[in-house]
Amino acid sequence: MSTGGGDPKRPQQRPMAGGQPAAGGQVPLPKAQRPGATPGQIPVVTAGPVAAPAPQAQAWQGQPTMPTGQPQAYANAQPAAPPPTMAKSLTSRALGGDRQAIETMFRQFTPPDETYYAVDYLGFEGLWIFGTHSFGALTDRRVAAMRMTFWGEVVYQDGFLESINSNVFYQPSKLWLYISLISVAFTHISGWIATIMMAMDYEDSRERLLTILVGTVVWAVFGFISSLIAIKWFHWFKKSGAAFIIKEGVTVFIFTDRSRMSLANDLFRRLCFLREQRIKQVAVN
Repeated sequence: MSTGGGDPKRPQQRPMAGGQPAAGGQVPLPKAQRPGATPGQIPVVTAGPVAAPAPQAQAWQGQPTMPTGQPQAYANAQPAAPPPTMAKSLTSRALGGDRQAIETMFRQFTPPDETYYAVDYLGFEGLWIFGTHSFGALTDRRVAAMRMTFWGEVVYQDGFLESINSNVFYQPSKLWLYISLISVAFTHISGWIATIMMAMDYEDSRERLLTILVGTVVWAVFGFISSLIAIKWFHWFKKSGAAFIIKEGVTVFIFTDRSRMSLANDLFRRLCFLREQRIKQVAVN
């Protein structure tokens, strides 16, 4: 029982040398609770409440930062959730050239700690709603391409900078495209005229009118489909844009429209510089 008149339930502080308690209300631990203690080093604990450590700043809007220089830690990490379906508003902004929206689309496929140096919308390949939109991105580790269609198809591919063997940048001539489209138009207009001339030989006016209407619709549909095939054939054999040859991997091809070649040139120049930096970094590690 305490005889000092204080609260018997409240533990008394042990005074330090000189009869004064430690500054800040710190009390030395008993010898039995001093693991690894050596003479001259007395661990102390704080009698008052301990402030929680300040949260560290996280990269990429609160997402956890991946550890650098420790690739073995990734093997035990939980698998990431599948990328969410791209909202129409995000896609519309990306097609309008909004680089923040384009970066958001690419970040669904890359680690959150990668730094993006270039993201751009590089054009449309095809005709109307039957074509393909092309996007390109460059980070401190990889070059990536994304192709998206009106019907929901999305194709993503990338390659690490240190694995690039060679680059190809090509802008084809439009001569064969014009020749193909003119040939398709001439063939179908000739067929439509022949259909009208055949219908004029009919004596029944209703049968003649029906033949002209059906022939016009049929030749228009066939002409449109033939134009799509001609454009697809041209882009299949005549590439436009940049191709990055990945050793022991798939070539990363980024289609680029002629009006956006300057954006592809900028990405190309940045890649050449970052590739050299990446090779030096990998060699050191």
